[in-house]
Amino acid sequence: MIKALSQTTAIARMLAIPAIRDPATYAFAFLFPVIFLFLYSLIGGMKLGQHVLFGSLISLVMNSGIISLPQTVVSYKFRKLQDMYVASPVHQLIYLFGLGLSRLLYSIPGVLLFLIILLASGYMPLSAIPVIMIVLLLSWAAGCAIGFTIATYFNNIMQVSAAANLLGLFMLLMPPVLYPLELIPEQWRWLALVIPSTSAAQLIKVACGASSLNSPAYVLVYWTILILYTLSGFVLVLKKSRWREV
Repeated sequence: MIKALSQTTAIARMLAIPAIRDPATYAFAFLFPVIFLFLYSLIGGMKLGQHVLFGSLISLVMNSGIISLPQTVVSYKFRKLQDMYVASPVHQLIYLFGLGLSRLLYSIPGVLLFLIILLASGYMPLSAIPVIMIVLLLSWAAGCAIGFTIATYFNNIMQVSAAANLLGLFMLLMPPVLYPLELIPEQWRWLALVIPSTSAAQLIKVACGASSLNSPAYVLVYWTILILYTLSGFVLVLKKSRWREV
């Protein structure tokens, strides 16, 4: 256990430090939330704009796995650095957690910034923080598992970038993550709930009192979907991802 933890943190530290030191990467990460916050505030004021703040928390941690991590994995394969890990005693889950942890460390400053804004503006009570932390960790884990699996099927950085960006768009911009689920007609809400990012965003909004879809039945569905996607993602890593070249 100690050896595995040491290997994981070593990989995470090696990858996280260069990204944290590059301010341009943060500017890009905040671009979409700022644009949507501005547009939604113009349309519906902060009653609508606050949903962008909630959804941005999910966007930061889930995008770190779905979009950024696949590009990192393929870059490692191209530069033959992944061969070093394949030849070593490092298991693919340790490799995944190391890569994923590096992206989580990178996203922490942005998450803290949005949490401070939500607390200062009164949109989030302190009592909601434990639930939010659990949801963010599950979202990060699900995003990393899905992203890692996708990356292992690509050898070209351009191809994986296109696939990862499209998947990130589908998971985080199209479903009601940055806008209320209540805007979707009731008969179509089940389609939105199929996407795990919707459930993650809803759990945060319910914890903060920002959603009317907060009955115990709804909350149970949100938790079930998010946990199932997270577990399924790791099954994909173990069963379907190509850790070694074939």
